Amino acid sequence: MNMPKWLVAGFLTCSLLGMACGQALALSDADYKKLLTSKDFQESDNSLKQVLADAQKQLAPEDFAKIEKLQKNWLIDRDAECTAMKGDGMSETEAWTVIFDSQTEFIAGRAELYALNRSKNPVEGAYEYDTSTAGNLANGLLSLRAEQGKPDNYEVTIEIVCGPEDAPRMCSYLGVGELKDNLITANTEDGDASLKIVLNGKKAIVTASKGANDLCAANVILDGTYGK
Repeated sequence: MNMPKWLVAGFLTCSLLGMACGQALALSDADYKKLLTSKDFQESDNSLKQVLADAQKQLAPEDFAKIEKLQKNWLIDRDAECTAMKGDGMSETEAWTVIFDSQTEFIAGRAELYALNRSKNPVEGAYEYDTSTAGNLANGLLSLRAEQGKPDNYEVTIEIVCGPEDAPRMCSYLGVGELKDNLITANTEDGDASLKIVLNGKKAIVTASKGANDLCAANVILDGTYGK
């Protein structure tokens, strides 16, 4: 018997949330129901469900498969994260609410970037860090978005996390730059953190000024090759 599409979607959402349709992974039914008595957790739970449903509806199947992989990785890591938060003094409800909120924001951001990669503008998109050009970098993402009404201007964001999980080092950059002959020269709003991005097909080679790298934690730099 074929299942209705709404029921299939329901099972998919349960799976990606780590729930046996009502039971969160590593939580009993009773514990999960107890969490749902919190209005804050209810809102976080519903927000994550909605973000996943929207991603499934709006993304190409191969891009939604990436979302599924990210979500499954989260299911593996989140229990240890909850334990650590409780060790820092949070209640269980507070910890799970923060964890669900963070994942909702993360998945929404990634879904937006995957959709951006389908843009007709070949420059726009999400470029991931090529780890072969850096030491122990774990995760780096450059995104380029054309400014509305200014097709040669691009919003440039870079997010980097590297080092051991228990002591990650991070860098976050936000600037705007103009594209000329495959080169974007970007700077932050205060004008103190410039960087250059050379575009070569699906690759973006970043060269950052000292001011831009000073935004980063120790031993983290923005320089490197990013690719779609």
